[in-house]
Amino acid sequence: TNSEKYGVCSSFDDAVFMAINKIVLGMPSPLKNPVDIGSFDNITKLIKIEKPTTEDYRAIRTSIKKLASLLITSLYTNKKTGSKDHIESNFRIFDKVVFKAEVPDGKNSIYSNYVWLSDTYLKCINNGYLPHVDLDEYLSIEEGIARALYKLLLIHFQSGNNIYKTSYMKLQEYLGLASNDAARIQLTKAHAELKKKRIVDDILWENGAVTYVKTKKSHSITEEPCQKAAAG
Repeated sequence: TNSEKYGVCSSFDDAVFMAINKIVLGMPSPLKNPVDIGSFDNITKLIKIEKPTTEDYRAIRTSIKKLASLLITSLYTNKKTGSKDHIESNFRIFDKVVFKAEVPDGKNSIYSNYVWLSDTYLKCINNGYLPHVDLDEYLSIEEGIARALYKLLLIHFQSGNNIYKTSYMKLQEYLGLASNDAARIQLTKAHAELKKKRIVDDILWENGAVTYVKTKKSHSITEEPCQKAAAG
C-alpha cells in the first residue's frame, strides 16, 4: 500500500531498494539494527549514477522515505482444508530511517545514513529468505514491469523450478496493471525484453494463464538457492 504523501514507487525507487539490499546482504551476519548504509555515494555507485548531483542525492533520500512509508500486506489462506482459515500479516520494510550530516572541521561534511529494518525483513535476511539478485543484470533491464517480473521469476528459478505458471489476473494485481488492452501491450513489451536478455527462454499464453520457462540457468543464478542463513 503506497503512501498518499509519496505516491507509487517508481523503477528508480525500486533500484534504490535493490541497492540497499545489496549493501545489507554484504554485511556480516547476523545483522542487527540500526544498519549504517553509509553515504548516498554508496547507492549512486551501485545504481550507476556516474556523476551524482545534489538532485540525485535528494531523489535517493526521498526514495528511502517512500520505502519506509510502504505498508506490505501478506495474506495466507489454507486451501487444503476447504475452510476459510487465513492469516493476514501487515508490516513495513523499514521501521525508522535517520539521515545524519556532520561537519567536524567546519568545512568537510561527513554523511551517515541509518535504517532500522523491520522485524519481518530482518528475519528474512538473517534466515536466508532473500534471493541472490545480479544487480548489474537487474539494472540492465530498462522497463519497470520487466524488472518487477525479473525479481518474481528469479525466486522460482533459484529454488530449482524452471517453470512458473500464473494467471493473467494475478499478474495484473502484482504488477499494478489496468484491466484493458493497454495492460496487455505493456506486459507483452516486458516479455519481449526478458526473452531478449535470456532471463526466460519461453513464455506461453493459454486460457488466461501465463507460463514462464527457463531451460538453462543464467549467469546470475547461483547454485545456492538463497542467502546463507546466519551461523547458529
